[in-house]
Amino acid sequence: KRLLDRILKYTDTEEYKGKKVRILIGNTAVASQRHFEAFKMLEKFKNENIEIICPLANGDFEYGQQVEKQGRELFGANFIPIIEYMTTEKYALLLTSINVGVFFTKVTQGASNIYAMAYMGVKLFLHKENWIYNELKNKYQVSVFNVDQISECTFSNFVDFSKADRDINKINVSSRIDDQFARKVW
Repeated sequence: KRLLDRILKYTDTEEYKGKKVRILIGNTAVASQRHFEAFKMLEKFKNENIEIICPLANGDFEYGQQVEKQGRELFGANFIPIIEYMTTEKYALLLTSINVGVFFTKVTQGASNIYAMAYMGVKLFLHKENWIYNELKNKYQVSVFNVDQISECTFSNFVDFSKADRDINKINVSSRIDDQFARKVW
């Protein structure tokens, strides 16, 4: 069996309605991830049926504690910090449960997460200055959104992502993701 097939075996592409919308913010606890800016934009959705997933096990411990503190203050029980290391399989399983990925970083960080989530049909918001945003949008014609658009989104606009767009993203990014890529980054 292909490695990607094993990683993605739990992918759920059902509609979010009636379920908690799982929003991943960043991929590590470093200031360049700009978590606080993401929180500020997403705060307007705090009363929606959401979970904010925030990987903080890697990076700057003190910064991660600050992110966790503010995340809990703003989103309460709907904020789920990932503060302990996960196995690759557990982390891949976590990614398959995400509906929306938000990456405020302007630098190339979290590339393997972003490409895998594009392949899995996750709606992605990236900073327009991030090289990955431009590669996905221009080279691979992937439907990816600028984080600045979040401020103008209704909750429905923020989470809605058609099956057609998910399928197109999977096809378009599949040339970038293959077994060799997956072995290298996972």
